[in-house]
Amino acid sequence: GRGHDWLLRVFPKVLEEVPQAHLLIVGRGELKYPLRERIARMEARERIHMTGYRSDDLPEAYAAMDERRAIKVLLRP
Repeated sequence: GRGHDWLLRVFPKVLEEVPQAHLLIVGRGELKYPLRERIARMEARERIHMTGYRSDDLPEAYAAMDERRAIKVLLRP
């Protein structure tokens, strides 16, 4: 796995400490539909966002996360 299972498992614990947190999952691939199904069953589903593949606006997205003091977790194969 690429760490998505772990990330989804720990995100509810993050929300306990930071209730206003959101999880942004960026990318494409074979995990898209299994992840969507799993997220749909989670209580925190309203706080988890899947954007699909991004390239053109990725620097702007990172900058926006920096302004909000977001935590970025990069999962790679």
